[in-house]
Amino acid sequence: MNESLVKKDQKINNYRTLFIRCDCHSEVLVIDYDATFKMIELSVFSSLISSKMSLWQKIRYIYQILKNGKPYTDQIILHKNQIDELKVFLNNI
Repeated sequence: MNESLVKKDQKINNYRTLFIRCDCHSEVLVIDYDATFKMIELSVFSSLISSKMSLWQKIRYIYQILKNGKPYTDQIILHKNQIDELKVFLNNI
């Protein structure tokens, strides 16, 4: 396993979450699966919190968390049929 690819799979009741860090270490793909509704939520979070960020970038990052509750850059929710399509695609590559 590539050491820069960090995976963590958590399961709570009918809800599972998988975290996958980008090879560049600047984003994290978070996949939340709700077995009750058979839907997944894909979110891309910024993970580059370090001294490399300017004060202004840190303030903007904090503002995004306060305003939206999550510092992600994008999000998509897929229903069961779309999940099946995604599984077929990923299994074929």
